[in-house]
Amino acid sequence: DETVKLWDAASGSQKSSLEGHTDVVLSVAFDPDGKTLASGSSDKTVKLWDAASGSQKSSLEGTLQTRFCFCDGYIATALDRVLR
Repeated sequence: DETVKLWDAASGSQKSSLEGHTDVVLSVAFDPDGKTLASGSSDKTVKLWDAASGSQKSSLEGTLQTRFCFCDGYIATALDRVLR
């Protein structure tokens, strides 16, 4: 699937479906304050989403990601032996 789905954990209802990747989504992570969600895909992009509205904030291209680290307004990504 090329989407990220957000669910209400209490009710089990789907809150939103985030569309924008063009290949399978491999990983997701929330930043510590829960306001931004990062998704990594086989399309070699990392997309940053506004968790409340579901709107795409930005797209980082050129890397295949499965791990994320948010710190002081930065996002670090790694998989291909290069920290970006």
